Amino acid sequence: MIAFAIAVLTVLCGVIIYNVVKNDSPQEILTPEFPAIVVEEPEIDPVQYNNERFDECIDNIVASIVYTSGFSQTTHPTGERFAYGFNNTVIGKRLVKEGESITPKEAYGVTVRHLKEHVRPFLRYVKAELSDGQIIAIAHFIYNVGGEAFSGYSEDGKRLKKPSRLLTAINEYELPDICARYFTGFRSLGGMRSEGLLKLRWLQAALFADAVSVEDLRNAYGAGIFDLHLSTLYEQCRPENDGYYTPKLDDETVQKVLRQKGNGTLTGTLMKF
Repeated sequence: MIAFAIAVLTVLCGVIIYNVVKNDSPQEILTPEFPAIVVEEPEIDPVQYNNERFDECIDNIVASIVYTSGFSQTTHPTGERFAYGFNNTVIGKRLVKEGESITPKEAYGVTVRHLKEHVRPFLRYVKAELSDGQIIAIAHFIYNVGGEAFSGYSEDGKRLKKPSRLLTAINEYELPDICARYFTGFRSLGGMRSEGLLKLRWLQAALFADAVSVEDLRNAYGAGIFDLHLSTLYEQCRPENDGYYTPKLDDETVQKVLRQKGNGTLTGTLMKF
């Protein structure tokens, strides 16, 4: 009798355990979700970026200078100075003297050194990140008018005057077409308006606004822009109410510039040494 009771109890326990296990089967373990970790790239300082891109653009900066100057083996007067090569007026700290001569390869080296030593330092005053075309335009501009006029500072960092309206507009993130107008604030030679300088400013404005590329200039004749009248390049031939000119940057005007015969030698050919 006792054996029979034990057998019955064993069967009942087995059924209970089965039902418990059946009704409480292991559930799927959910892995807790955590927000994805986003690794932000460190922001590049605009001054550092512009300086790095300047080095990459150096050959194109020279190309823009060559396009507007052509090449002169011997000296010629330019304002109160003499120039040769790619409108080089200074060798190191020494002014070019009358009767000197230079080869294209030497002129290229002189221009590159001048850009690195006397143009690039002034990029530290530009607080906005520039495109390559804008770097080329600003470098060409400083090469022509000097970093002091652009920034208001000397090369050693001494404050001389207010920064140019061009630099202020760039640092205030004004649109490229608006900034382009302010290149024309530098148009005087010997106290008089220079049409040649206004034509040069048009090109710098066009490079800044990406209306013209350096590849366009390499495939165009050197110094060709100077054959055109101001009425072709600007909305009007006199300054507007704010004292600046508005350059025409439409495709028709750009093509008129690029088709000029200039000195009859392609910019790209002038740079083959």
